[in-house]
Amino acid sequence: MADIVNDGMTRVCFVPTIVDTAAPTTTEIAAGQDLETFLTPDGLGMEFGNESVDVTALSSTYNAELPGRQTVSTELTFKFQGDTAAPFSTFASKPEGYIVLRRNVVATTAWTASQTVEVYAVQFGTRHKVAPAANEVLKFTVQAFHTAAPVFGATVAA
Repeated sequence: MADIVNDGMTRVCFVPTIVDTAAPTTTEIAAGQDLETFLTPDGLGMEFGNESVDVTALSSTYNAELPGRQTVSTELTFKFQGDTAAPFSTFASKPEGYIVLRRNVVATTAWTASQTVEVYAVQFGTRHKVAPAANEVLKFTVQAFHTAAPVFGATVAA
C-alpha cells in the first residue's frame, strides 16, 4: 500500500452554527472562517486519549483498570497577521462554535456534499501571542475547550 502524504491535504474551518453535527451543510461550513492558510504546519494540535476507571477490588493484589471517558485536547497555533486581522480577531471574544476538519482531500477543494469530515463542538479560550524567535513568523495560540463529543465520520450535506 502506498504512503499518503499529508502536505496540502487538510482543510480546517471554524463554523459558528451547525444544526446537525453528523451532517453539516455546505452552506453552514461556507459561513465559517477557513483556518488552514493561517495555521502553522504543526499548528493543528489535537491529542486524543482515554481516562481510566479503577476497578481494583480490596482483595486484589494487582491494580486493574478499564477505559473510561474519552478526551481530546486542542491547541491551535496560527501565524499572526495583526491585532485587527483574522484569525486573531476571530478569537477575540472566546467564541463558541465548531471546528470542521477534512483530511485526505486537497485543501483547495471546495466543501461539497458527501465528503467525510470531523466536527468538534468547542469554545475557545484566551489568545496568547507566542514569544518571537529568529527566522520565524509571529505566532499566537488559542486553546479549544470541547463542549460535546466529536463526530469523527460526519457526512457533509447539500
